[in-house]
Amino acid sequence: MRVWLLQISEPLPMDGPQVRLLRTAVLAEHLLAKGHEVVWWSGAFDHVNKRHRVRRSVKIPLWDKGELYLLASCGYRKNVSLWRVLDHFQVAREFAKLAPRETAPEVIVASLPTPDLCAAAAKYATDRGIPLILDLRDEWPDLFLDFFPRFFRKLGRFFLRRLFRCTSYACQAASGLVGASPKWLEWGLRYAKRAAGAWDRVFLLGYHPRVYSIDARKEAENFWKSRGISDTSDFINICFFGTLGRQFVLEPVIKTAREIESEGWKVRWILCGTGDLREKLQGLAAGLHSVYFPGWQDEVRIQELIRISHLGLAPYQRRENFLGAFPNKVAEYLAGGLPLVSTLVGGLDRLLDKYRCGWTYDPLNVNQLLGVVREIIQQKDRLAEMREGAKKLFADYFDAEKIYPAYVNYIEEVAQKFRVKRLAA
Repeated sequence: MRVWLLQISEPLPMDGPQVRLLRTAVLAEHLLAKGHEVVWWSGAFDHVNKRHRVRRSVKIPLWDKGELYLLASCGYRKNVSLWRVLDHFQVAREFAKLAPRETAPEVIVASLPTPDLCAAAAKYATDRGIPLILDLRDEWPDLFLDFFPRFFRKLGRFFLRRLFRCTSYACQAASGLVGASPKWLEWGLRYAKRAAGAWDRVFLLGYHPRVYSIDARKEAENFWKSRGISDTSDFINICFFGTLGRQFVLEPVIKTAREIESEGWKVRWILCGTGDLREKLQGLAAGLHSVYFPGWQDEVRIQELIRISHLGLAPYQRRENFLGAFPNKVAEYLAGGLPLVSTLVGGLDRLLDKYRCGWTYDPLNVNQLLGVVREIIQQKDRLAEMREGAKKLFADYFDAEKIYPAYVNYIEEVAQKFRVKRLAA
């Protein structure tokens, strides 16, 4: 079976031997392992590092088994910008131009976002009677309205009307909708204007830690030790990795760190990543000895950081988009047995309570976060038990080795259903 995967913003295998591969890459691996042909349509522009991998559209091998199509675009410096809108439009245009020249697939799995590329995939699939599965991972373009003042959101919807039309068209044309959370599936069904059907499913963002060589793990250990961070001291290490941008509320975290440091407690905050707000956050943390900004890190260093940390931080905005969400970060923390300090509600909060492996706080409430950290300090002996709860929660809900074989089976079922329909026509 020939499968096309469309996703332009994830890290790619070509980005480095220790890059953190996410949902599409893991799905591609499982499809290839079952003998299917895979073409991954991605971006020539690297969303994570804001650089051009190549300057023109090109097709290259994917793990020497599949194919990786890099679609050229202008690129952008900021995640929230008109340049990014233009970039995504150009990617969709490149796909529409190049896809008809390729051997057609039996099924397409397109990641939403982006609306432009999903709409282009929907037109391609509809014109040829090919089943389209939309993998819903974010509420684009709805979430963009959060960046407009409340009184200007109708105007924002007007300016973004093309993206809203793309999302509606793609959801209504799709043969099946897959939500990375139950809430995102419900959101997609509203755009599709129908009730859930037999081919609408939920597959969470599973994770499977890659195994690295002894040398790579030793380098990662030495990297953190050289920065004074290890598990051999009596400090509590609280880690974060992600984009230092507007989807996270990190200012209250730094205020909490300042108060905890002034009280003399031994707590370290390791905030990994790059983004639009990095310089501002570093300015807020000026003079603090307990807050570290080590920049973007590869997967093996993240694994080591999780191993030597006591808590993982998930300080998401409380926007509509994140209610009921289960982001990649959550699965990665839990895979390493790391209890969470999270702001996510509508699903994860209940699981953290059920498995006794974390706390939930209001992202804007410094006093709440201070209370959580003080409780952790005073009950540090509970962390070992909470680690076991985190491992159990991961095994029950987020293990990629359970999620993605089921996802592949689902893709096979959809393709087979449409194969039978075409033969009967």
